[in-house]
Amino acid sequence: VKLLNVSTLRPLSKETIKEIDKYKKVFVVEEHSMIGGLHSIILESISEHNIDATIFKKTLPDKFLISGEYKDLIKYYKLDDLSLVDWIRGHLT
Repeated sequence: VKLLNVSTLRPLSKETIKEIDKYKKVFVVEEHSMIGGLHSIILESISEHNIDATIFKKTLPDKFLISGEYKDLIKYYKLDDLSLVDWIRGHLT
């Protein structure tokens, strides 16, 4: 297991692509829409580099979102640490 912090989306660094290539399962977590974000860029990159990995995403839905306090929204959309641990564990079995 490895946690990668991807600080820039484009271009995705060669080092990040090499790290992704080491794993069969990749979990992408981002606090914005699933469209046009890190998840999309990783899918494009693994396709271009013929990387054999299953990508799982946890993003905000592509719809109008509720408003509120940051910590409440993260929990509501299941992007808090406990929800993410459960989500990842669910895909590792």
